[in-house]
Amino acid sequence: MSDAREDSNLVESRDRETYQAMLNVLDDFDKDRLMASNTNAAIINILEDFDSDKKLITSTNRAVINILEDLDESKKETESLNRLLEQRVTRRTTELAQAEELFRLLVDGVKDYSIIVLDPSGKVISWNDGAERINGYSASEIVGNNFSCLYRTEDIANHQPERDLKIALDTGEYAYESSRVRKDGSVFLADVVITPLRDELGNLRGYGKVIRNITERKEAEARDREVMRQEILLKEIHHRVKNNLQIISSLLFLQSTLIDDPVMLDVLLESQGRVKSIALIHEKLYKAHDLEKLSFGEYINDLIIEMQHTYGTLNTKINFHMELEPIMISIDTAIPCGLIIHEVVSNALQHAFPEDVEGDIWVKLYKDNDKECNILTIFDNGVGLPEDYNIGKSVSLGLKLVEDLVIQIGGEYHLENKNGVKFTFVFNEVSYKERT
Repeated sequence: MSDAREDSNLVESRDRETYQAMLNVLDDFDKDRLMASNTNAAIINILEDFDSDKKLITSTNRAVINILEDLDESKKETESLNRLLEQRVTRRTTELAQAEELFRLLVDGVKDYSIIVLDPSGKVISWNDGAERINGYSASEIVGNNFSCLYRTEDIANHQPERDLKIALDTGEYAYESSRVRKDGSVFLADVVITPLRDELGNLRGYGKVIRNITERKEAEARDREVMRQEILLKEIHHRVKNNLQIISSLLFLQSTLIDDPVMLDVLLESQGRVKSIALIHEKLYKAHDLEKLSFGEYINDLIIEMQHTYGTLNTKINFHMELEPIMISIDTAIPCGLIIHEVVSNALQHAFPEDVEGDIWVKLYKDNDKECNILTIFDNGVGLPEDYNIGKSVSLGLKLVEDLVIQIGGEYHLENKNGVKFTFVFNEVSYKERT
């Protein structure tokens, strides 16, 4: 019995241990389950964090991709801009090179101006073809030398080159006229301009110097002044000759007041008229711009008016009709032609219309282009000349003078005595040899 109880107790004791072991296992399992639950929660959290990180990484990757795409676009734009900039730089460089070449060609092509560039100390650093032509030095001979070699020895001794640069530097530009020396030692008169050359910061980089030979211009100006002086003197001569002839005319008039002889009175009157016709030519030349030629038509018109005053026919029944072309002739031709007109017209005024008979006198001057000659006609409707009249045998000094004057200037005349008198005079410009 006791053994049975012992066995029973042993079994019970083992059952309790087994149960306790099972409880312990369950406790361990419960702990493990809790731990697993916590682990799962941690894993879930980790997975959630990973998912967030994944989303963040995805967003980051997308942002990086966008940035890379933007960078690629920017790179393409930059490359395009660089190519465009390179093209512009190349084009601009070419344009500048062409402009520099054109400027060089322009400077070298200027033959009438010496264009020189100096450094700040006055040494020549640029020398164009015009400088070589004007000054005589080639570029290889002058570049690197001081520009003072272009000055006269006495100017160099007086430090004129240095003063010229200083004046240009102080005033901004110096323009003046001065003598310059060529390579061969000859001296010429020059128009000079010196200009300081400064950079953008105002620093002096050198000087530009332009020289022009004005010797011929000055000589031409001197000749013009001499011609003007001669013209003034010639005008004064014409004026004085005219005054002297007027004095002679006045003396003849005063003399005529003391003479009672009609024949002598006519002689003095005709002489006075001849003097006035010559004086009128000098007066015309004195007032004209051209001292070598005068308008012969204008002269004839004034001469007729003067003769009407002289012979007292201005307000009579004798009417003048004038058709005068503006033909220009020299004084050598005008004086004999004026005397011819005076003689023919005065003869008509004195003899064509006796006893205050009404009449007309026509004076025509024109140029015959076909025959290349001047034609003067004077005709009236007066009583005419005697039927047997011959100008060569006339006792009248006036008409004899007409024939002599016509021959003197190499002209021709024709006298028609019908229904009045018609005098036709054909002439050209007188060509005298130069007087010595």
